[in-house]
Amino acid sequence: MIVPGHRLPVVVATRPIDSRCGHQALALIVQDQLKLDPHSGVTVIFRSKRGERATTASSDSRNACCR
Repeated sequence: MIVPGHRLPVVVATRPIDSRCGHQALALIVQDQLKLDPHSGVTVIFRSKRGERATTASSDSRNACCR
């Protein structure tokens, strides 16, 4: 749920990824390549190699979400 008034950092990754990646692989990309903490609440938007699909990954200290 997005609550108005809360800080919601969103990062758009410019390099395409394999769209079959799961949350663990996306978290590793966020940590290694983007140098961000994948559990800090940041939402990262990735695009597939063909450019036909987008994947969002977000998590906090308790939950992880990949769509």
